[in-house]
Amino acid sequence: MLQAMRAAAETLDATTTLRDAEAKTRASGLSAWPVCSHEGLIGVIWREAIESATKNGDGENRLWEIVSPGEFPHVHADHSLRTALDRMGAAGLDVLPLVSRANVHQLFGNRDCR
Repeated sequence: MLQAMRAAAETLDATTTLRDAEAKTRASGLSAWPVCSHEGLIGVIWREAIESATKNGDGENRLWEIVSPGEFPHVHADHSLRTALDRMGAAGLDVLPLVSRANVHQLFGNRDCR
């Protein structure tokens, strides 16, 4: 798995407004991003969720307000590439956070997301 991993260069801060997140992600080739807070990775957000919330007049809300708490799609370093691809397909993601087995909120490959 580690051979297929690349650094999480594109993450979003949980305190970012939806309007600002939409502007930041517009130029990205991705369809989803890890969302980080001071506590680490809190979830994954899809482009559609950002755009939909902004269109509904929630542009000033913060990402942490719409990211679902609890489980989010992820893999661990000891998972196979097959497992990662299966999870990406099931979740409709083009990125999948690689997290610590000891702490699911620790995103590997990104210093800004403990």
